[in-house]
Amino acid sequence: MSFILGDLDLSLEDAAEIANAWKHRIKTLGYQSTQNLYDERDNLLVAANTVITADKTFELLRSNALATLDNTSVLCDQVRNAALVHQLTAIYSAVLSFEQPDFAPLIFLIKRCISELPSENKLFEWLVDLRNCITTEDEALRKLSISSLRAAYLATCLGRRTGLTSEGLQDVFATALFADLGMLFVHPDALEKEILAQDDFRKVRMHPIISQRILAESSSFSPYIMSGVLHHHRNLDGTGYPEDEEEPNDYARIANIVSTYTAMRWRSLPTQQILRALILGSRSLESTGGPSAKCDPTYVDALNVMHMEDEIFEKEKQQMAKNANTIQGYQFEIFEDRDSLAAYLSRIIEISSILNTAYDHLSKFFHTGRQNDPELEEFMKAFDHLTTLPRALRISENTNFDIYLSNANTLGEIEHDALSVYREMMHARTAINRPLDTLRDRYVDASFRRVRSGYSAAIHELKDAKNFIKKDVDIEGA
Repeated sequence: MSFILGDLDLSLEDAAEIANAWKHRIKTLGYQSTQNLYDERDNLLVAANTVITADKTFELLRSNALATLDNTSVLCDQVRNAALVHQLTAIYSAVLSFEQPDFAPLIFLIKRCISELPSENKLFEWLVDLRNCITTEDEALRKLSISSLRAAYLATCLGRRTGLTSEGLQDVFATALFADLGMLFVHPDALEKEILAQDDFRKVRMHPIISQRILAESSSFSPYIMSGVLHHHRNLDGTGYPEDEEEPNDYARIANIVSTYTAMRWRSLPTQQILRALILGSRSLESTGGPSAKCDPTYVDALNVMHMEDEIFEKEKQQMAKNANTIQGYQFEIFEDRDSLAAYLSRIIEISSILNTAYDHLSKFFHTGRQNDPELEEFMKAFDHLTTLPRALRISENTNFDIYLSNANTLGEIEHDALSVYREMMHARTAINRPLDTLRDRYVDASFRRVRSGYSAAIHELKDAKNFIKKDVDIEGA
């Protein structure tokens, strides 16, 4: 081992000896933290277990210092992540220039990442640090780099927890890392829209196919990896894209979950809310006439266990709590903070989706020879009214809550609208429950059970949503 960077389990003497070998190389970089390593007489100052501070990764990448490392050198987390980003953005540049990317350096780094993968309780430190490793000025490439690497690390930890071999971990890392290469050809402005135009949506649906074709030009990836990339937006129940007969393999199933997670994190949804959505999507309700599972429960459960047992997101929770009240001049009246308000709004989006699906089933049920049933018609009108109430908040599953809740002048209005929607939805239950008792006995077939199941699930979620509201707020209303 020739040179070492970062925090290591070394004695003071060993650390000083190794750092001295770097003395002349790092001093030529000329940044402040290097100077701090030396006293007035040019003697090396180094603390035990620390060889070189890692807060200046950019300068290391811009210099030739990393080129002096051999393959046995141990890299600290920050430098390893920075090197990954450096190679990943080089691949992005080649793809955008329609040149053949050189995957070999990045694949070599992936192997090193697997051998030095952190325990789950340190994983979040790696994920947070990725934000500080992106040197590109292109915001779209920056976001894609961060989300792809976050997905790759999460995918690998899920694979390790569910028993993948070392080779399998390398493959699933690559699958998650390269799954969104095709997104390079989707204009970034399109992704900021709450509702995608038809042409933009078509391009988004094409990105797994483009990603797979880019990898197919290289001999570095197995058919199993390429199938995982192609089907990482294909759900177990047959929905998603692209549409074909092939069932998603294990790599695709893992990539599906982590890509969903990272996409929701970019929209500032809380981790607990994301996990609830994933758990809901992994549960099959076919026995009660409901939908089949969208994502693999094995990997969803593994992610949930990682969260509960190893507390890999504990720092994220603390960080979100610190940032919750960053809007100057506004005191939250109905919700505890901005994070609670965002979580509540996310829940309303989820409830609205459940209700809309149930209403679609109800509409089909009603228009198949049952239009003359006055109680069913009353039930349908009341149900239709319930589904329209969340629209008053003007939010959708694509809403960026960082932007939506960024203006202190509108937060009061949003808070009161949110509470009003809750009250009105709770009151709307009365008009639905009145005919429901009769209809439950009259229609016992699977179609109507599906409607009832969706309605019950939505009301259960709505009742839970009150937990985001301050306890001293009157949620019943006048």
